[in-house]
Amino acid sequence: MIKVIDIELTGEEWIKGSIGESKYWTNNVINKFINNGWNIRDWKIANQDILFILEKPDIPNENINNT
Repeated sequence: MIKVIDIELTGEEWIKGSIGESKYWTNNVINKFINNGWNIRDWKIANQDILFILEKPDIPNENINNT
């Protein structure tokens, strides 16, 4: 399954953090998808937005009898 998420680059959704002298930003929406098994397949900056292409592996239905 594929999803495209559009998040404002300058929006208040971004939380700044740091480890030593390195700086990073996190986003609760993206974190929620990652925690639910989604992977970032690609991303692009477009105008004032970041577009994330997320992918989640298909889970085979174990209830289907393949005989």
